[in-house]
Amino acid sequence: MRGEKSQPDWKEFKEVILRQKEPSRVPLFELHIDKEVVRYFVENLLVREWVEPTLAKERRDQEAVLQNNILVWHQLGYDYLRLTADFRFSASLSFASRSRAAQDTANLSRGTRKWAEEGKGAITTREDFEKFPWPSLEEVDPWPFEFLSKNLPSGMGFFATFSQGIFEILTNELLGLESLGYLIYDNLELVEAVTDKVGELIYGCYRKVLGLDNLLGFVQGDDMGFKTATLVSPQFLRNYVLPWHKKLAHLAHSHNLLYILHSCGNLGPIMEDLISEVKIDAKHSFEDAIMPVAEFNRSSTVDFEKSPIINDLQRSKNVLALHFISIAVYPTPKLNYPDRRRNNHPGSLKNTSTVPFRGGTNNKFFSSACYRRFS
Repeated sequence: MRGEKSQPDWKEFKEVILRQKEPSRVPLFELHIDKEVVRYFVENLLVREWVEPTLAKERRDQEAVLQNNILVWHQLGYDYLRLTADFRFSASLSFASRSRAAQDTANLSRGTRKWAEEGKGAITTREDFEKFPWPSLEEVDPWPFEFLSKNLPSGMGFFATFSQGIFEILTNELLGLESLGYLIYDNLELVEAVTDKVGELIYGCYRKVLGLDNLLGFVQGDDMGFKTATLVSPQFLRNYVLPWHKKLAHLAHSHNLLYILHSCGNLGPIMEDLISEVKIDAKHSFEDAIMPVAEFNRSSTVDFEKSPIINDLQRSKNVLALHFISIAVYPTPKLNYPDRRRNNHPGSLKNTSTVPFRGGTNNKFFSSACYRRFS
């Protein structure tokens, strides 16, 4: 829990990300904290009443949910808060999609869980595209972020996120990974139309929060790889997906905000693109079987196209590596913080749908493995 002398400082956090200073302490970074873990802290450490997010229909109850979430992130020592789907309410960008139900085998089970439909998605033809019930930007109400802006403790900031990433929405919600593979060859024009529609919607959502006090930046998740390669060809990602990340990064940077990318899997072939073209400020998610974060940070040069394991990265010096399953940020190659890993992390993402970890109260670190759960 946060000590009396350890107060949040999102401005220092930002300066560390941008390599403008060495941190006065080890800053903490987490993609998200699962609802079950938040509940444990609310009831057992903060001794407050838990308000179930899925049952919070009135604004007053939703504000109570957000207040609990704020207190947990603050007391755990973070300089910022990032809302996930469980806590975003009307600020989520949602797409009608197909999924498969199965037993939830996580440590803190929810009974059943939904898996992304990797076969045939909701859109396979131009007619499907035209008839699809696309979400409207008018339906996305950013008031939860406005609430954070006004109610965060002094020194604490927040990152905005509205949905999964562009590629994730293609594979998990709209096209299906298998159908995408066929459409790239059979109907690339349709794939481009879907990608641009999704990109425009995500871009429009981020515009809604520009100017809010204490906004630190955008953390956009977009799983584009698995253990040994990207899920589709690097060239497809360069041509259709990364340009949208570049636009989102430019939007953030033009308003003095950070743009942090979370992506699971081996992104070696496109790492240089992410650094030099997209201009991400930091990359989150490093699995030891793919690109150990310590090696990533102390490297010097590498041929990304030939090396499946990133051992050298001189050109990453302007990019901060955020460890996938650590509570510590690794700020610069010259700072050597311990490599603190959770022992029971699955380790690799060979399968496109990876079972996420939900830690129980006996686990030292509470981290969620990846975005590939629909709940």
